[in-house]
Amino acid sequence: MQLNQNKVTNAEQIAMLFGLSPDVLSGRADDRTYINSIRTAVLPVVSAFEMALNRALLLEKEKHNKYFIIDTSELLKADILTRYQAYQIGLAANFLQPDEIRFKENLAPLGLDFIKLGLNDVLYDPKTKQIYTPNTDSHAKIDDAGLQSGDEGDIIAEKRYNDKHDEKGRFASKGGGAIKSVTVSEDGTVTTVYKLQAKTKYAPSPQRNHSGIQVKPKTYAKLCGEFNTKYPMTEDNHVITGNIRHGNYVYRATRDEYGSLTIHGKVKI
Repeated sequence: MQLNQNKVTNAEQIAMLFGLSPDVLSGRADDRTYINSIRTAVLPVVSAFEMALNRALLLEKEKHNKYFIIDTSELLKADILTRYQAYQIGLAANFLQPDEIRFKENLAPLGLDFIKLGLNDVLYDPKTKQIYTPNTDSHAKIDDAGLQSGDEGDIIAEKRYNDKHDEKGRFASKGGGAIKSVTVSEDGTVTTVYKLQAKTKYAPSPQRNHSGIQVKPKTYAKLCGEFNTKYPMTEDNHVITGNIRHGNYVYRATRDEYGSLTIHGKVKI
């Protein structure tokens, strides 16, 4: 009994010297143990053999673009359930095709020379700047101005375009800037140019108003309201200068064409 145990122990020690699991020699290894043993015992020898071939059998000018490699896919092939689950992921992500999978499984190809796409996929080619939507079978091109034009000349404004502002940047009730020009090139690309729009102008902060006196933000807001009440804005929006009373002071102020107020001075009463 003790002699048999010594034989088992010696066999395990010899297997470990070669990087093998004792279960592989005894036939008790599962797929995971078998693959791990191949990686620890066989692949290092294969790698050394590949390097020897590349070093001895290739010319110096060939070593930059050619090399020997031994196909170990059969040795490392997982069980059929694991392989099919991996194939399913590849098909769903569209980086594997049916004939590629059949080749890996030593099956005859079906001749399916196409790429499967979902109806919700949109394809963009950064070289040609073409966008293709399979669901609607439409093409579009993004031009240098950042505008997108479609197959039938439909116009899509730039994302930053705001149709609620007029050409001076003020809020408009009847829509904003208009189209300046539309051109169609020989390849069918539609380029739309909109009239230049200024940024929306707001009343400046008192702290940035260097031409007048500085007041607190709350006081400035109240002065603007009282000035607009006393001097209502008209369609012409002319520059108006006037006096307004707030608290114990009378303020001298000017409102520009955009509605911002400049406080020139104050007198205590």
